[in-house]
Amino acid sequence: MNENMPKHMARGHQRRQQVLELAVGVATAEGLEALTIGRVADISGFTKAGLLGHFNSKEELQLATLKAGRASFLQAVVEPAHADAPGMRRMVRLLDRWVEHVVQVRGGCFFASVSAEFDAREGRVRESIAAMMKEWIGGMEFFLKEARDAGHLEEGTDVRAMAFRLHGYELSLNLRRQLFGDEGVLQEARAAMHAELRNAGTRAGRRLLEQELEARP
Repeated sequence: MNENMPKHMARGHQRRQQVLELAVGVATAEGLEALTIGRVADISGFTKAGLLGHFNSKEELQLATLKAGRASFLQAVVEPAHADAPGMRRMVRLLDRWVEHVVQVRGGCFFASVSAEFDAREGRVRESIAAMMKEWIGGMEFFLKEARDAGHLEEGTDVRAMAFRLHGYELSLNLRRQLFGDEGVLQEARAAMHAELRNAGTRAGRRLLEQELEARP
């Protein structure tokens, strides 16, 4: 937020962010269709008229919620991975933060939830979800390519195919935990992801992977 922003605008921005945090929680657990101006007014304590000043329609609220969900995901998962140099360590951190994020958030994976809800529909909300999912999958492929270029994954590694499998592990983790209540699946998903990296890793890459895993409590 801009420090030079007038106080009344800063307060309005803060209120909007508070509302969107609540909206992301509702959408994750109950779906984007559960988001209405009235529902959000009830859980946030703001008036409908006040909310309409920020969101002109249910669709605008849904689109803003998607952007807020994306920002939350980037902050929790992607940004911490940049603490490590490109390569195996960055990939390990990225994948571990990803699965941890799924189990820490009430309702599980925000984008798995809204994607399943809107994948057969048309319109701006579906288009926004699709663009964000393509961005994330493309980002995974980019991180894997970085690891390959760093000499930590074998030269012939198909990063697109690996990203496909890694995404599948996360979706399975989310489904089994949310639908079956299977808490042990977190370790299974993490182990499967690490196995993907190990199987494709060069000697240097495998050594870095094992060092990362051995350094954990």
